[in-house]
Amino acid sequence: METLIALLAMAVGAAAGVLLALLLDGYSLGRMLNTAVSHNQELNEQAHTAEKALAVANYEVRNLKRQWQESSARAKELLQENQTVQNRLTAAAVAVKTQKQTMVQLQRQLQLREAEYQRLCQRLSELEVQLQRQQQLLLAAQQERDDVAAALQREKRIGNGRPASSSVAADGLQTIHGIGPTYARRLRDEGIVSVADLIQHSPEHLAEIVGLKGGLAQKTADWLQQAHEIIGER
Repeated sequence: METLIALLAMAVGAAAGVLLALLLDGYSLGRMLNTAVSHNQELNEQAHTAEKALAVANYEVRNLKRQWQESSARAKELLQENQTVQNRLTAAAVAVKTQKQTMVQLQRQLQLREAEYQRLCQRLSELEVQLQRQQQLLLAAQQERDDVAAALQREKRIGNGRPASSSVAADGLQTIHGIGPTYARRLRDEGIVSVADLIQHSPEHLAEIVGLKGGLAQKTADWLQQAHEIIGER
């Protein structure tokens, strides 16, 4: 009996030890489980954070890819625009070169035209001088013819015993050798109708009135000398 009790006590002690060991192991396993659960939660949080970061990274990658595609497309457009500009610059350079050549040709033609113009101007001046000289000679010839005709008429009338014409007697200008009807008419147009009027003007003014120039203008000085002689005889 005692032996049985002892055995039971030993069995109970052993069971208690086993139970205590199991309790200790359970506690240890519980702590380990809690630690594992906590660690797992941390891992889950880290994984969630990593997923968020990955999503953000993927979004940024997509944005970068889109920007790169847009940049690539823009770069392609810029290359095309640059090529277009280069082509235009090349065409403009060719046009400028052609324009310069044209300008050089036009300048040469202009120089030739200017030289021709100067030559024509010089020739025109020479012709004007010749024309003026011819006009003066023609005017002098007409006046000489008028002088001769007037002299012949005076001689004819004097020879016939008749006085000079009324026009000559009226103004007296044609009594001066060298003043015929043409010059007398021009003088009368300026209010010079008599010998007395004639001496009131200078030789230069008289030459300007009748249109005498150059050497022919000296004839007016002879007219004035004759006019003074006529006035002195009166």
